[in-house]
Amino acid sequence: MAPLHLNPTSFLLLASTLLFLFFILKPKLKSKLPSINLPPGPKPLPLIGNLHHLGDQPHLALQRLSCTYGPIFRLTLGFIPTVVVSSAKLAREVGPSSRLHAVYSMAALIWCSHLMARTGGT
Repeated sequence: MAPLHLNPTSFLLLASTLLFLFFILKPKLKSKLPSINLPPGPKPLPLIGNLHHLGDQPHLALQRLSCTYGPIFRLTLGFIPTVVVSSAKLAREVGPSSRLHAVYSMAALIWCSHLMARTGGT
C-alpha cells in the first residue's frame, strides 16, 4: 500500500476539521461522564497538579489554602486528586469512623517518614 501524501492545503483543511470536531464534541463527551462532587480548590496545572502551590513550606501553604477554600478543599498532587481536611473537628468526624482510616494513616506515616529521611528530619 502506497503512503498517503497530502499537500499543505489538504493537510490544513483536515487538521482544522479535526480541531473543529474536537471542540464541538468535547462538551458532549464531558457531560456524559459521571460528575463527582469534589470540594473547591485551586486549578491544577497539567502534569504537576497543585504541587507548585505547596512550595518549600507546605504547612503554611496548606494554611493559606484553607483560608481561601475553607476547612475542606481539593488539591491534585501530580495526577492524584487529594482532599485536605484542615480542621481538627472535621478530621475527627471524617477520619476514625472510616474503615480505611488506618490504611490512609499508615500510608501518610510512611510517606512522612520517607520525607524526613530524605531531608534529614528538617
